[in-house]
Amino acid sequence: KVAYDGDSTDTLPYDISEVGMEAALEELSTLRDVRVVRSNYSMGHGYEWTVTFLSEVPFSSGKALTCDDDDLFTPTGAVSCTVGSNLAAGAPGHKLSTDIQAPVYGSNNLVADSTVGVDVYDYVKLSTGDVFQVINVNLASNNITLDRNYYGTTDAITADFGVSVAGSTALGFDSYIIPETGEPSYSYVLTGLTPGQ
Repeated sequence: KVAYDGDSTDTLPYDISEVGMEAALEELSTLRDVRVVRSNYSMGHGYEWTVTFLSEVPFSSGKALTCDDDDLFTPTGAVSCTVGSNLAAGAPGHKLSTDIQAPVYGSNNLVADSTVGVDVYDYVKLSTGDVFQVINVNLASNNITLDRNYYGTTDAITADFGVSVAGSTALGFDSYIIPETGEPSYSYVLTGLTPGQ
Protein backbone atom coordinates (compact mmCIF):
# COMPACT_ATOMS: atom_id res chain seq x y z
CA LYS A 1 0.00 0.00 0.00
CA VAL A 2 1.09 3.56 -0.69
CA ALA A 3 -0.33 6.49 1.26
CA TYR A 4 -0.30 10.26 0.93
CA ASP A 5 -1.67 12.85 3.35
CA GLY A 6 -4.02 10.49 5.19
CA ASP A 7 -5.38 8.39 2.29
CA SER A 8 -4.06 4.99 1.19
CA THR A 9 -4.23 2.78 -1.89
CA ASP A 10 -5.47 -0.79 -1.78
CA THR A 11 -2.80 -3.49 -1.62
CA LEU A 12 -0.65 -3.18 -4.77
CA PRO A 13 1.36 -5.91 -6.54
CA TYR A 14 5.12 -5.75 -5.93
CA ASP A 15 5.70 -5.38 -9.68
CA ILE A 16 2.90 -2.91 -10.46
CA SER A 17 3.41 -1.10 -13.77
CA GLU A 18 3.95 2.65 -13.90
CA VAL A 19 0.47 3.05 -15.41
CA GLY A 20 -1.02 0.97 -12.59
CA MET A 21 0.85 2.92 -9.90
CA GLU A 22 -0.20 6.23 -11.45
CA ALA A 23 -3.85 5.14 -11.56
CA ALA A 24 -3.74 3.90 -7.94
CA LEU A 25 -2.20 7.16 -6.69
CA GLU A 26 -4.63 9.33 -8.66
CA GLU A 27 -7.55 7.46 -7.02
CA LEU A 28 -6.46 8.85 -3.64
CA SER A 29 -8.70 11.69 -2.46
CA THR A 30 -5.58 13.68 -1.50
CA LEU A 31 -3.92 13.61 -4.96
CA ARG A 32 -5.09 14.81 -8.35
CA ASP A 33 -2.38 14.35 -10.95
CA VAL A 34 0.98 12.56 -10.83
CA ARG A 35 3.44 11.17 -13.36
CA VAL A 36 5.05 7.82 -12.57
CA VAL A 37 8.15 6.25 -14.14
CA ARG A 38 9.23 2.74 -13.17
CA SER A 39 12.83 1.61 -13.48
CA ASN A 40 13.87 -1.66 -15.07
CA TYR A 41 14.09 -4.58 -12.65
CA SER A 42 17.36 -4.71 -10.73
CA MET A 43 18.44 -7.97 -9.10
CA GLY A 44 18.54 -7.51 -5.36
CA HIS A 45 16.81 -4.12 -5.52
CA GLY A 46 13.57 -4.77 -7.39
CA TYR A 47 11.84 -1.80 -9.00
CA GLU A 48 12.02 1.90 -8.32
CA TRP A 49 9.10 4.21 -9.08
CA THR A 50 9.68 7.92 -9.50
CA VAL A 51 6.54 9.92 -8.72
CA THR A 52 6.28 13.54 -9.86
CA PHE A 53 3.45 15.60 -8.39
CA LEU A 54 1.91 17.65 -11.20
CA SER A 55 -0.93 19.41 -9.41
CA GLU A 56 -0.28 19.54 -5.66
CA VAL A 57 2.52 22.15 -5.47
CA PRO A 58 2.75 24.36 -3.42
CA PHE A 59 0.50 22.43 -1.02
CA SER A 60 2.73 19.33 -1.04
CA SER A 61 5.50 21.12 0.85
CA GLY A 62 6.65 18.96 3.75
CA LYS A 63 4.49 15.99 2.69
CA ALA A 64 5.73 12.71 1.24
CA LEU A 65 4.42 9.38 0.08
CA THR A 66 4.67 6.56 2.58
CA CYS A 67 4.50 2.83 1.99
CA ASP A 68 3.25 -0.08 4.07
CA ASP A 69 5.17 -3.25 3.26
CA ASP A 70 3.41 -5.53 5.79
CA ASP A 71 1.64 -7.45 3.01
CA LEU A 72 4.35 -7.07 0.37
CA PHE A 73 5.52 -10.45 -0.93
CA THR A 74 7.11 -11.82 -4.09
CA PRO A 75 7.16 -15.45 -5.21
CA THR A 76 10.46 -15.78 -3.29
CA GLY A 77 9.38 -14.18 -0.01
CA ALA A 78 8.78 -10.92 1.84
CA VAL A 79 10.30 -7.68 0.61
CA SER A 80 10.44 -4.11 1.87
CA CYS A 81 9.75 -0.69 0.43
CA THR A 82 11.46 2.62 1.05
CA VAL A 83 10.31 6.10 0.07
CA GLY A 84 12.87 8.78 -0.65
CA SER A 85 11.96 12.40 -0.14
CA ASN A 86 13.63 15.66 0.76
CA LEU A 87 17.02 14.33 -0.44
CA ALA A 88 17.43 12.09 2.60
CA ALA A 89 20.86 10.44 2.41
CA GLY A 90 20.68 6.72 1.68
CA ALA A 91 17.06 6.87 0.49
CA PRO A 92 15.85 6.48 -3.10
CA GLY A 93 16.37 9.66 -5.10
CA HIS A 94 19.48 10.72 -3.18
CA LYS A 95 22.60 10.80 -5.34
CA LEU A 96 25.46 12.51 -3.51
CA SER A 97 26.46 14.26 -0.29
CA THR A 98 29.47 16.56 -0.64
CA ASP A 99 31.11 19.69 0.74
CA ILE A 100 30.73 23.06 -0.96
CA GLN A 101 33.78 25.31 -0.93
CA ALA A 102 33.04 28.78 0.52
CA PRO A 103 29.99 29.83 -1.54
CA VAL A 104 29.90 33.39 -2.88
CA TYR A 105 27.02 35.49 -1.57
CA GLY A 106 24.73 36.56 -4.43
CA SER A 107 26.16 34.09 -6.95
CA ASN A 108 24.43 31.18 -8.65
CA ASN A 109 27.68 29.17 -8.93
CA LEU A 110 28.95 26.68 -6.36
CA VAL A 111 32.16 24.66 -6.34
CA ALA A 112 31.71 21.20 -4.85
CA ASP A 113 34.30 18.65 -3.72
CA SER A 114 32.60 16.21 -6.12
CA THR A 115 29.91 16.30 -8.81
CA VAL A 116 30.01 12.61 -9.77
CA GLY A 117 26.48 11.51 -10.67
CA VAL A 118 24.97 15.02 -10.55
CA ASP A 119 22.82 15.87 -13.56
CA VAL A 120 21.14 18.98 -14.91
CA TYR A 121 17.67 19.36 -13.32
CA ASP A 122 18.74 17.54 -10.12
CA TYR A 123 17.95 19.29 -6.88
CA VAL A 124 20.52 20.38 -4.31
CA LYS A 125 19.65 20.92 -0.67
CA LEU A 126 22.28 22.91 1.22
CA SER A 127 22.99 22.52 4.93
CA THR A 128 21.53 26.03 5.29
CA GLY A 129 18.12 24.54 4.33
CA ASP A 130 18.03 26.26 0.93
CA VAL A 131 16.90 24.14 -2.03
CA PHE A 132 17.91 24.90 -5.62
CA GLN A 133 17.76 23.15 -8.96
CA VAL A 134 20.91 22.46 -10.98
CA ILE A 135 20.96 24.07 -14.44
CA ASN A 136 24.57 23.22 -15.40
CA VAL A 137 27.32 20.91 -14.17
CA ASN A 138 31.01 21.17 -15.11
CA LEU A 139 32.50 17.82 -14.13
CA ALA A 140 36.07 18.95 -14.82
CA SER A 141 35.95 21.88 -12.38
CA ASN A 142 33.15 20.56 -10.09
CA ASN A 143 31.33 23.83 -10.74
CA ILE A 144 27.55 23.76 -10.37
CA THR A 145 25.23 26.46 -11.71
CA LEU A 146 22.00 26.93 -9.77
CA ASP A 147 18.59 28.12 -11.00
CA ARG A 148 18.89 31.30 -8.92
CA ASN A 149 21.39 33.18 -6.75
CA TYR A 150 22.45 31.99 -3.30
CA TYR A 151 22.15 34.49 -0.42
CA GLY A 152 23.41 32.51 2.58
CA THR A 153 26.55 32.08 4.61
CA THR A 154 29.94 32.26 2.91
CA ASP A 155 31.38 29.58 5.21
CA ALA A 156 31.92 26.07 3.88
CA ILE A 157 28.64 24.12 3.79
CA THR A 158 27.46 20.66 2.81
CA ALA A 159 25.06 19.72 0.04
CA ASP A 160 22.84 16.76 -0.84
CA PHE A 161 22.02 16.17 -4.51
CA GLY A 162 19.23 14.10 -5.99
CA VAL A 163 15.75 14.03 -7.42
CA SER A 164 13.42 13.83 -4.41
CA VAL A 165 12.46 17.17 -2.91
CA ALA A 166 9.01 17.42 -1.39
CA GLY A 167 7.10 20.53 -2.36
CA SER A 168 9.64 22.00 -4.79
CA THR A 169 8.43 23.15 -8.16
CA ALA A 170 10.49 21.75 -11.02
CA LEU A 171 12.60 24.16 -13.06
CA GLY A 172 10.42 25.91 -15.60
CA PHE A 173 7.22 25.10 -13.69
CA ASP A 174 5.30 27.61 -11.63
CA SER A 175 2.16 27.50 -9.55
CA TYR A 176 -0.58 30.05 -9.48
CA ILE A 177 -3.49 30.12 -7.04
CA ILE A 178 -6.65 31.39 -8.67
CA PRO A 179 -8.48 33.68 -6.26
CA GLU A 180 -12.14 33.24 -5.46
CA THR A 181 -13.90 36.15 -7.11
CA GLY A 182 -17.49 35.01 -7.27
CA GLU A 183 -17.30 35.43 -11.04
CA PRO A 184 -18.57 32.56 -13.23
CA SER A 185 -15.26 32.22 -15.09
CA TYR A 186 -11.62 33.16 -14.76
CA SER A 187 -8.85 33.40 -17.32
CA TYR A 188 -5.09 33.51 -16.97
CA VAL A 189 -2.80 34.11 -19.94
CA LEU A 190 0.35 32.00 -20.14
CA THR A 191 3.22 33.84 -21.78
CA GLY A 192 6.73 32.93 -22.82
CA LEU A 193 5.93 29.34 -23.76
CA THR A 194 7.93 27.55 -26.41
CA PRO A 195 6.48 24.82 -28.63
CA GLY A 196 6.18 21.54 -26.76
CA GLN A 197 5.67 23.02 -23.29
